[in-house]
Order: sequence, then structure tokens, then C-alpha cells
Amino acid sequence: MCVDTFSHSRKFERAFQKLGFAATSFDVKNSDDQDITSPSGFRLLLDMILQQLGCKLQRQAECLLQTNHDKSDQAAGELV
Repeated sequence: MCVDTFSHSRKFERAFQKLGFAATSFDVKNSDDQDITSPSGFRLLLDMILQQLGCKLQRQAECLLQTNHDKSDQAAGELV
């Protein structure tokens, strides 16, 4: 997964897509909506990142908790 941020060229996005990965880009030069200095632009970038993780902005806390839980389980398994 890839969120190509602040790269108007979108080279990483295209490279990841060619390899079959989900990818998107975020840059104010692509769209005025993608201005990270605005609250809506910041939320948009956060939502793009969370979507790449298979999450939705409304349930970001649940997703992050699950991700941390999974990492804890993996670490516990490595100790055994």
C-alpha cells in the first residue's frame, strides 16, 4: 500500500500500482482539496491513509487498536 504525499509527479503512486499494490497520491498541486494546512485537507489525507489500511475515518480508533492488538499478539508469539 502507498500514499504518495507531497509529490506532484505521482511517481511512487504509479510505481506501486504497476506492481499491483493499492496506491493513491496527495498534493495540493493535484487539487485544492488536498491542502494539508486546512482542517478538511488534513482529514482527507488521514482518511486516505486509513483507507489504505482498510479502515474508515469514523472507526479509526477501532482500527488502530486492532492493529496494536495484532502486533502485541505477534510479539507474544515470538517470545514463546
